[in-house]
Amino acid sequence: MKPRTPFIKTNTKLITLLSQSIIMQLPFISSIKGSYSSLLLWFLHGIHIICVVYEFN
Repeated sequence: MKPRTPFIKTNTKLITLLSQSIIMQLPFISSIKGSYSSLLLWFLHGIHIICVVYEFN
């Protein structure tokens, strides 16, 4: 198997940006949906992305 370090490193930066954008959009999304369940869903999604980032670091 080939080492996938460069691939993972570029993905971590991308995933970090994605998680930051999701966290910044949280109030906006929750105000549109108007329900705490959607806010919780996005929150859990953000946590999952952050966990993936730390797993690869």
